Amino acid sequence: ISAIGLGLMMVSFESLISAWIYHRKPESHLIAKLGKAAIWVLSIYLLVRLGDIMVEGKTAMIFTLSRESILFITELLIMAIIPLILFAVPRTRHSLAGQWIGSAMVVFGAIFNRVNVGGLTMTGVTGDSYFPSWMEFSISFAIVAFMMIVFLFAVEKFHIWDKRPVETESAPHARPSFSRAGEVWLGAPGVAGRTKYSLAFILAMALGFALLPGSRLHSDGIEQVVSQRARGGDTLYVDGNRDGYGVEFAHAVHVDSLGGEQSCVQCHHMNQPMDQTSGCYTCHSRMYIAADAFRHDWHAAHDGGNIPCNDCHAADQNRTVSSAKTCDKCHKDLIPAGATIEVKNYMAASYVNAMHTQCVGCHRTKAAESPERAAMAECAACHTGHGPDYLQAEALDILRHPQYNRVVMPGLSLVEEPK
Repeated sequence: ISAIGLGLMMVSFESLISAWIYHRKPESHLIAKLGKAAIWVLSIYLLVRLGDIMVEGKTAMIFTLSRESILFITELLIMAIIPLILFAVPRTRHSLAGQWIGSAMVVFGAIFNRVNVGGLTMTGVTGDSYFPSWMEFSISFAIVAFMMIVFLFAVEKFHIWDKRPVETESAPHARPSFSRAGEVWLGAPGVAGRTKYSLAFILAMALGFALLPGSRLHSDGIEQVVSQRARGGDTLYVDGNRDGYGVEFAHAVHVDSLGGEQSCVQCHHMNQPMDQTSGCYTCHSRMYIAADAFRHDWHAAHDGGNIPCNDCHAADQNRTVSSAKTCDKCHKDLIPAGATIEVKNYMAASYVNAMHTQCVGCHRTKAAESPERAAMAECAACHTGHGPDYLQAEALDILRHPQYNRVVMPGLSLVEEPK
């Protein structure tokens, strides 16, 4: 009977310990059911234990307040009586604190029973003194530690729980926690190490910049690189910054594979006024930063569109993007029929981002459809090296032209505008 009660409370205590170690929500509703069963087991244990003493006619010895009787009463209080009272009250039985205290007392009481029966009581009877040797302590701790390691290994390596235990405090984006004692928790050792080294690097960089002389600090602002149209015919050479390191794009092959001329709108999703299948560079006019495809200043300028503000903005509303007419109110052929790319605003992505988003996205879809096409999603599928020799030579000649402020080595992006 004592083994059954100890087993119920060991399971409860282990469940609470595991939830605490692995930051899981305790299964209190299940532990409460074990506590309810423990009421009957502990009650039977008390009846058998006390009944045996009464049958032997030694009941009076419990109340002699001798060393042995005090140890016996303490053992019963810890192992059975107090946990029985705790689990008998529904509110306590369902509370996390009550489950911790009740299960821990039963487990500790069982250990105390073994120590009491095997050592403390017997030394009182024989008059001898006894204290465990270091070997006994080592063996006891080794057995417990070994079983804990086996348990933790099973939980972490096998499908014990529906989800693998995760320490939320060790997540890369978890915030540090601070205790009142001044201790700081930065996560698991690996996460904490990266945090400390990153902080040290930032402080070192800040100190390094602080020691630089002011006369050496300057900025040219954001480098503007205008994107250029692709060259060629059925096979286009896409080289927006004219550095000779572009991509050969088999235009005719793509048109045929995507469904003929009606597939043009998959890429040419917006037209310039009075134009059809406008080139990508006309809206995505900057190589590395977003560009304004609407050109508001040109529309309002006297030497540009010279369009009055009220033609686009309602007279009684603030002149904002939300109160303006959409461009297709004037440019009826702006969005070709069947275009698959939705235009939500007129800040066009950079030329590089537009090319990669459209080309790589389509290639990934094709690669997922067939294992034989898996290589289509890799960079080397399009970027096979520099372009034809005559284009490479042309790029070098352009970069050496005196209209540019400095010579740029081939293969690097052109980072300065013409004078």
